[in-house]
Amino acid sequence: MFVWIAILLFLTITEINNYTVKETFKVIGIAIFAAVVFVAIAFILYILAAQVINFVKSIYGEVVY
Repeated sequence: MFVWIAILLFLTITEINNYTVKETFKVIGIAIFAAVVFVAIAFILYILAAQVINFVKSIYGEVVY
């Protein structure tokens, strides 16, 4: 089922944009790379936000103490 979906998506991208097979693979590769970069940036921002929250909590705890 997933192979059939991948084939249909590939053919759809190729036909709608009038790309060659090489151009289609290039566009799909760029899209996958962009998605991976986006997920990595979101993960880094999540980790940094957690660190900032822990830092603020610790500072608040020291001030209260």
